[in-house]
Amino acid sequence: MSHRKNLTYDNFFGSSKCINKHEQCSSIYTSYTDVPKWYALWTSAPCNSLRCTACQQSILNFLHIRGLCSRTQFDLEYYIKDIKNNKPLFTGHRYSFIEFIPESVNSSLGFWQLTFTINNNTKGVMKMLDKKDYPIGKKNWIIEGDYCTPGLTTLALTSCSNGQYTCNDGSCIDISYRCDMEVHCRDESDEENCQTLLLPAKYLNNIPPPKTEGNDTVTISINIVLGPIKSFNIMD
Repeated sequence: MSHRKNLTYDNFFGSSKCINKHEQCSSIYTSYTDVPKWYALWTSAPCNSLRCTACQQSILNFLHIRGLCSRTQFDLEYYIKDIKNNKPLFTGHRYSFIEFIPESVNSSLGFWQLTFTINNNTKGVMKMLDKKDYPIGKKNWIIEGDYCTPGLTTLALTSCSNGQYTCNDGSCIDISYRCDMEVHCRDESDEENCQTLLLPAKYLNNIPPPKTEGNDTVTISINIVLGPIKSFNIMD
């Protein structure tokens, strides 16, 4: 124990009741699937052995997947339900899930796969760039067999809510910080692809904008931003 006090609890499971110098720490069996009869029983354990922590979550926090078309067969909300292949298993609320597939012939690092359970031919694959790569944030997926356009697609698996912007690494910032000429995302992605005007191909720049209804004049607003100047010579 961190407070270095003597342990008064002694109702340990099985042979663990006899605590020795090699097992001076305690742990609890929290997996009901391995050996059900051991579930929730305390045992003594070596202090240098690795153990997982236990937690309880009363409200499910869903991750939303964005970038698919409205006709997609994949679920749009996921939560972490279990561990598979030593990685989190993201389960949709109806018909799909995201799982880690270990290294194979096609990928030495392994890959993440989005699967539609009703039809295994409907899937998405995210190749890993390194061993610590997760599907959280904006990633490139190859979609097959879905009603949406197949091929390479950028999808965002995010916990961000309405009014927030998803950074490439999956972190969230207020949407008002997007393209405000100041970096807020840790990966600086909030200032990428910031085009203030998207002009159509047939845009005519020699014609003024249309008049407002009931007004013969055209209102033109000019916004000038003057930055710092190191030196200024009126004769130049």
